[in-house]
Amino acid sequence: MHFMKRFLLEILTLAITVASTDAHLGDNEAKISASYGKLIQKLPRLDATVTNLYEKGDYTYMVVFRGGISVFEMYARVNQADLSSKEIATFLQANAAGAAWIAVDNKAAGREWKRSDHKAKAAYFRLGGRPTLTVMEATRK
Repeated sequence: MHFMKRFLLEILTLAITVASTDAHLGDNEAKISASYGKLIQKLPRLDATVTNLYEKGDYTYMVVFRGGISVFEMYARVNQADLSSKEIATFLQANAAGAAWIAVDNKAAGREWKRSDHKAKAAYFRLGGRPTLTVMEATRK
């Protein structure tokens, strides 16, 4: 019985994760807002970007918009628990844009990936004690 409850909980968590990944890097603010749930905070920044903090289900999302387009996203659990490998893979896949994610480095501090089209990079590490996945536009040259 315990196994069945745990299995159902994992399926539910994965389903919520998949439902929350309808938006991704490069999408506009309206699409992100519709997908990532309740807007908790909106912060205009001096560099002409806007940072929005959302909460939906078990997750918090922080998104930085430049010109109304998502250029940086952070994913974390509300309860500050680690993201599972499946959750990380789901968030990365949602941000693949037809490319593949390639593991770059696994350090004691976390893991890193780059997208095969070189247009985005990702990292999983502890930020302020909270396990966090970041996905961002690759640095412009």
